[in-house]
Parts: sequence; C-alpha cells; structure tokens
Amino acid sequence: MSGRLGASLVLALVFWLSTAQGAQACSVCIGTGTPDTRNTWLAMTAFMTFTPLAVLGGVIFWLRSRFRALDARQDAERLGLTNRTAGLDGPSHGES
Repeated sequence: MSGRLGASLVLALVFWLSTAQGAQACSVCIGTGTPDTRNTWLAMTAFMTFTPLAVLGGVIFWLRSRFRALDARQDAERLGLTNRTAGLDGPSHGES
C-alpha cells in the first residue's frame, strides 16, 4: 500500500469514526425522546417487521396457487379432459 493511499484510508477512517454520533437511534435510547419520536420509532419497527413477512406470505400464496393450478391441469390431461370441460380456462364470453 502506498503512503498516499494509506493516508487517505486513515483520514477516511477518522472522518467515519467522528460521525458515529448519529448512531444513537437504538432501542435503549428511545426512552429519552418525545412521544412523537417513540410513536415514529414503533411504527418504523412494525413496518420493518411486517413488510418482509407480508412479501414472504405473498410469495408462498402465489406458489401454492400456481402448484394447485398445475396439478389440476395435469389431472385433467391425465383424464383426457379438455380445458373447457375441466373448467381451467375460465368462463366463455356468453357465460357469466
């Protein structure tokens, strides 16, 4: 490592460590804030918790419905039914 690169890295590290003051948004420090701060923190925590769970649930639901549709299509093909008689292609234009 050259002297200039090493000095730049040390300077960047010193700058980064001097800005660690913004890391006071932890769960232990939340008790010192205003009610608005606490409510915002709780809302953010709920959002960050339930968003991935909702996405995962949506993917599981989609995969489950997709596999069921594929199983129904395979069963219909095995029995020699057409999509129309098996009810796999939805209602026609004349039906509701």
